[in-house]
Amino acid sequence: MNRIAFLVAAILIAPSSYAEFIDGQKLHSLLQSNEMIRQARGTVDDAVNMQEAVGYIKGSIDSFSAGGLLCLPSNFTVGQAEAIVTKYLSDNPQDWRVPATLLIGRALIAKSYGCKGPAVKQ
Repeated sequence: MNRIAFLVAAILIAPSSYAEFIDGQKLHSLLQSNEMIRQARGTVDDAVNMQEAVGYIKGSIDSFSAGGLLCLPSNFTVGQAEAIVTKYLSDNPQDWRVPATLLIGRALIAKSYGCKGPAVKQ
């Protein structure tokens, strides 16, 4: 499936089939736990929230990478992804009702991590 068809399918299907997954507002809320942890005021709940957020980001990246939509450098870290997604969500609260997976893809593609050329089958 080529990249454009995949994106169109994801956008058209997302509102109904991903309703049970988290949206941008929930992901933003989970990522706020990271600030509490950095300030050494974090609780066990904050640590759990951060792990959920990071796991969601990692899973979304895996999906987009497998689909040929994201091409990350070999030295790209989860910390970089978390920082990019956190900033994107903070800068775009109007999109918080969109499924979090799509916002993660948008954030990374906006930072030029989208693949150039046709999707590669592996």
